[in-house]
Amino acid sequence: MLHTKSFVRKTRRGAVVKVVKEHYLRDDIYCGVQLCRHCPQLKSPLEAAPASPVRVPIASKALRPGSPHFIVPDTNVLYHQIDLIEHEVFKNVIVLQTVLQELRHRSLQIYSRVRALIAEPTRRFWVFSNEFHRETYIEKEKDETANDRNDRAIRVATKWYASHELKGVSIVLLSDDQANRVKAGAMGLIAVSVRDYVESLTSNPELVDMIAAPEEDDAEGGRHFSYSEGSIFAKVNGTEKQLLLRGRLNLNRAVQGDVVAVEVFPTSQWITNEEDVLIEPEDDDGEMDIEAPKKEEKMDVDTPADNAKPTGRVVGIIKRNWRPYCGTIELRKIGGKTQQRQQQNVFFWPMDKRVPKIRLRTRQAEHLAGRRIIVAMDSWSKTSRYPTGHFVRNLGDVGDRKTETDVLLLEYDVPFSPFSKQEMTPDAEVVNVKFAKSAIRSRASFTYDEAQARLDDPTLTDPVSTGIKLLNKIAKKLRARRMENGALVLASPEVRFSLDRDAQDPVDVELKEMKDTNALVEEFMLLANIHVATKIFSVFPDSSMLRRHPKPPATNFDGLIRAAKGMGVTIDPSTNKTLSDSLDRALVEGEPYFNKLIRIMTTRCMMQAVYFCSGTLTEEDFWHYGLASKIYTHFTSPIRRYAGPLEETKKTYLVVHRLLAACIGFDKTYSADLVDKIKVAELTDVLNYRNRMAQQAARSSVELYTNLFFKNRNVQEEAYIIRVLKNGFVVLIPRYGIEGIVHITPKDAAAAAAAPALAFDADRDELTNAAAGVTLRLFARVVVRVQVEEAGNAAAQRSKLAVHLVEPVVPGLSVDPLPGGGDAPAQVRRPEVVAL
Repeated sequence: MLHTKSFVRKTRRGAVVKVVKEHYLRDDIYCGVQLCRHCPQLKSPLEAAPASPVRVPIASKALRPGSPHFIVPDTNVLYHQIDLIEHEVFKNVIVLQTVLQELRHRSLQIYSRVRALIAEPTRRFWVFSNEFHRETYIEKEKDETANDRNDRAIRVATKWYASHELKGVSIVLLSDDQANRVKAGAMGLIAVSVRDYVESLTSNPELVDMIAAPEEDDAEGGRHFSYSEGSIFAKVNGTEKQLLLRGRLNLNRAVQGDVVAVEVFPTSQWITNEEDVLIEPEDDDGEMDIEAPKKEEKMDVDTPADNAKPTGRVVGIIKRNWRPYCGTIELRKIGGKTQQRQQQNVFFWPMDKRVPKIRLRTRQAEHLAGRRIIVAMDSWSKTSRYPTGHFVRNLGDVGDRKTETDVLLLEYDVPFSPFSKQEMTPDAEVVNVKFAKSAIRSRASFTYDEAQARLDDPTLTDPVSTGIKLLNKIAKKLRARRMENGALVLASPEVRFSLDRDAQDPVDVELKEMKDTNALVEEFMLLANIHVATKIFSVFPDSSMLRRHPKPPATNFDGLIRAAKGMGVTIDPSTNKTLSDSLDRALVEGEPYFNKLIRIMTTRCMMQAVYFCSGTLTEEDFWHYGLASKIYTHFTSPIRRYAGPLEETKKTYLVVHRLLAACIGFDKTYSADLVDKIKVAELTDVLNYRNRMAQQAARSSVELYTNLFFKNRNVQEEAYIIRVLKNGFVVLIPRYGIEGIVHITPKDAAAAAAAPALAFDADRDELTNAAAGVTLRLFARVVVRVQVEEAGNAAAQRSKLAVHLVEPVVPGLSVDPLPGGGDAPAQVRRPEVVAL
């Protein structure tokens, strides 16, 4: 079903354009419940008979104690109660698309935490795309606010589940909005508040302490002050200076890290003496009375002194940046044992001295005494001297070394959680994927050769060697699975030069060898790149920087198919899977190098892989042909990371890293350019151009160092023909991993006057000399001589690598073989002249 909506808008240039948006509604979006009679059993995480944690009756009489049910939380529940929802007791949860979209716009950090719960198989969180289902999509009514429309959409989707005939299973709408619960009840739905639901969980009494207090939107605003944005620093008279906010009244409930609006006081209230500290003594009831400083030098003139410090006060909170805080509860506020069965108010002292103490209600005050705990701040009413928060978790005893270390790491936002032992099975099946900003503590540093030596030595059983061997086993299984899906194993003649330590001249050149350790690293890099691509696209579907590899046209393989057929080999490029399988079967007896050679030539038939912006193509076009992956990006390899735009060069994170940091909530102040589809697309065009230029520069660099290596050398080596041209053929010399052209038009005047040495057959891609009985085609093995022809100082072109044919012998083209591998100049074998 196609639903369309049209509206007009005004462009920046003043033109009025009509915009038509199409919204497709479907019937094949399923409930996700196992054994559902109405929906196909695809990947259904919701249990057919979910175990209920509820042990006593809750507010709604419709839900019997212990009866199985699914939870449908509204947006505010996930937004405010995410610490609670992350507790393992909450399973079999239905997350509506409407809720996810609202969360994404309100807090990317909380959205990422919910996404992590959805990705955890054991938690059984299911996303239902209610905005695309024909029976659950609703239109916004006249005079209805966007928030009211979304609340109604949540109720409609909950009603759909409730009427889905899930035998013996109830649907519970979890909402702290009383009006929403009343309207849900009128529809015959079970709707309860978070507190009512949690208090029914008698087997987990600690969850009551984790309920967040409702947030109060009471920040001051609308008054006429000279505002400037900042926290510690602000622009004063056009210059960025430190602005002193003296006293709690002037701080106005702002917390370290908040983005605030401030009023800069007149210069008459600026101070020149900072030695006096504002003392705010604490009274017996835990409240504080603010005293003015005993002495304070104020300016009585319009022009402040050079050492005068500007002062001001916070007049509004623009954005809260609260985080979980580590600390301890105040012992003198803990009641006796008789009070422990009920919640009591206690004060929490954060370790960060810049943060005020926090009031919270808890049933476990006596148990938490003398412990380091984590508390999250919920709200700060303008009538309260202290903010209100809720308990998150217990870290351990005060003074314990491990506990205090954990506190330090948490306070400085250094991730330290150990890696899970179950992220991947021994069969290389990924169980779960987690993303975090972290530091890797390296156990050892190896070159590929050093790691390969440990891999090959069966006597080494130390933890590092054992770990390498385990990773290699997993890597081989990952590779086998990729091959089964149609991934291609191609080859390219990459060379490696050994340089003289002093002069840095090339002293040896060889073809790079692919070792097991190379493949090991490659497999895990590919796996990381695929999962990062999936993650950033799930959060930024319109502006993710990805990489795709288009399928090559069938005509690209015509020459290769024809040449392989001449060798008795069939190449099938119908799909990447058929191509991969035919390459595996491409073996010729007596030619061990043939399979690698045909993979090198297959590489020449491929299209160029390119970077692109996800919002410019359909998902079907994201396909990476060579890797057989639906989605891919470059995240792990240092040579594949992206250069940011000029104004972003000072930032640490590059494009994909910035996207991922924003996805997991680490970077909360990312640039708007990161989500600008047009700018990201323009950047990918620049990157593709730079990538092509870098590849050409790399080829020229190889050519330069090759010429330097062969300078004053004259060598003879075996080679293979990899391309046939009208005026010559291209050969690959495996010994050195280099390519060169053998020209068939001789420079010698006498030879050129005679019949052509080789005739070109365009239909068969062959060069033939019938008289000599020689036919040169793709894959033919030949012997060539290699030397550098000097252009001389006066020549406009630089020296070039000259390759001459030695065998097979073609009169007028082939040169004499080197005697014993000497350095004699190449001599063309002239045809005999017979006197008649």
